[in-house]
Amino acid sequence: MNIKKIVLYALGYLISYRKELAKSLVIPFVAIFVKDLPEINGTGFYFNILLSSIMSVLLYTFVAITTHRVILLGPNHIAKWGIYIPTWREAYFVLYSIGLALLIALMSLISFLPIIGGVLTIVFIIYIMARLSLVFPAIATDHKWSFSDSWNATQDHQLLMVLVVGIFPFFLTIPGIVLSYIPYANWLNTLVSLFTTVFVVAVLSVAFKEITQEE
Repeated sequence: MNIKKIVLYALGYLISYRKELAKSLVIPFVAIFVKDLPEINGTGFYFNILLSSIMSVLLYTFVAITTHRVILLGPNHIAKWGIYIPTWREAYFVLYSIGLALLIALMSLISFLPIIGGVLTIVFIIYIMARLSLVFPAIATDHKWSFSDSWNATQDHQLLMVLVVGIFPFFLTIPGIVLSYIPYANWLNTLVSLFTTVFVVAVLSVAFKEITQEE
């Protein structure tokens, strides 16, 4: 098992289930796209910073869970148009997302160390994400996992997971970074970011499938 195989498998799943994914993700995609429009995001009224952040977490949670379930369980396990009543699954997904974000924030304190602080911060953040990220496809597919389960599952696959959640996503974000410097390209940047998110989630799904099947 290697990163090339996982990426190719993920791409194959996305191509095979492109119609089902398009139908189920169109509503959250449109909502994210509208939310990120400058004339809306900058009003300071309804779409203020806090509310915008909450909406982003919820919308991207729906995108991630839907993608995980399509890849790992098949298109029959999602709502056709992505509309359904949230359950404990979504709540746990958000809570663990917040938990990981807090751990990352804690790791960021290392950046205050002189000279090597910045480098150590990046290394530790990528490593923590690599060891804990399998909890998300697990929760999305109704497994009662915690961070400790992900940590144990990735014990023999640490380098692979670093590539999956650290190196591979970095290269995918390069187009978005370039677009951020182009005037009036916000909408295109949002679109690229959305497709990048789905691809990264699909790769994480395949990694979860491959690792858990070996156990």
